Amino acid sequence: MDMGLGKAVASLTSFVTGDASLYYSTGGGILGGVGHAALRGAAKEFVRVASGFFDQTTQTSDHPLPATDQVCFYLVIPGGWRRAEAKYTELMTGQGALVPLFAAAQEVITQFRKIEEAQANLP
Repeated sequence: MDMGLGKAVASLTSFVTGDASLYYSTGGGILGGVGHAALRGAAKEFVRVASGFFDQTTQTSDHPLPATDQVCFYLVIPGGWRRAEAKYTELMTGQGALVPLFAAAQEVITQFRKIEEAQANLP
């Protein structure tokens, strides 16, 4: 999932193995995550939810950066890529068919934040 957030893009990847990473176009990000049970579970759930959206995606070979207020979801499948998109502001207010997919992605991001907070509180 790629999110256009003003002058930056945040890209979330999740895999059936439970591995996940979050990248920022401004530099940096959070890699891995598979070693944390809650994040691993959220990443697997995101992939599971995404599999139910196959019919709402279209085949693509393009991967442009999303515009501000745009969220692009990509499914990597045998034979190529599929894509769906929606407005960030609509997804955040519960509008549109992709809301369950967005919610699953947000849970992965939440788990990354919890890991970062816990690590920041270590002595």
